Amino acid sequence: MNGGKNCPRCHEDIGVWAIPLGSYINHLHCPHCDLGIYYENGFIISLLKFTLVVLGLVLLYWIDHWLDWPLEGIGLGMFLLGWVFLEWFIAQVLRETSNLRVRH
Repeated sequence: MNGGKNCPRCHEDIGVWAIPLGSYINHLHCPHCDLGIYYENGFIISLLKFTLVVLGLVLLYWIDHWLDWPLEGIGLGMFLLGWVFLEWFIAQVLRETSNLRVRH
């Protein structure tokens, strides 16, 4: 078992940013050998990420109308910062708990 950090072919660490920069968690590429890879439980994690992003947008919309912020960019900045943190956190969890497989 190779774990969630190393490519199954070249055994190099794919890095943290290969995960959020991939189009989907189940459609990644090794930055070293360009092998198509995916995480075993990537679909569940993708659904969780989508749900959290939608909930974040709904919460931001509700807070924006409740507080009536004078600067609209504050809410957008908070959302984008939260999204980057979410991507980083999911990448760390996947690297520690899931396995990379070769995409056929």
